[in-house]
Amino acid sequence: MGQFSPRIVRALLDDRGNQIAVALFGGTFTFAVFSLRAIGTGGDPTPGVTVLTAFALVLVSGAALVVFVHHAAQQLRIGGLIDLVGDELQAQLRRRYPAPRAARRTATSSPPRPRGI
Repeated sequence: MGQFSPRIVRALLDDRGNQIAVALFGGTFTFAVFSLRAIGTGGDPTPGVTVLTAFALVLVSGAALVVFVHHAAQQLRIGGLIDLVGDELQAQLRRRYPAPRAARRTATSSPPRPRGI
């Protein structure tokens, strides 16, 4: 991701779907590694349930991988990146340079009516 600016990388990492997919991958890997210990002990039905759970997690992780790649590809389109950077720039400009009170009041309200007519 060296060719992307920090704003784009941060937006990709802040996306809830991407976070869930990465957490699911990490959880599946961690479960599989720790379940190796349970399988090696033998003698009880736990290894069968553990292997079945690991297979289920692998299937869910595979589906999440497909969705993750599609979602990331959609986010990395040039139009999406330009919109992302433009929206963030406008938000930062509004935070840094807020409109004066008089300009905000006239921009949101209608012009005053003359009295007596």
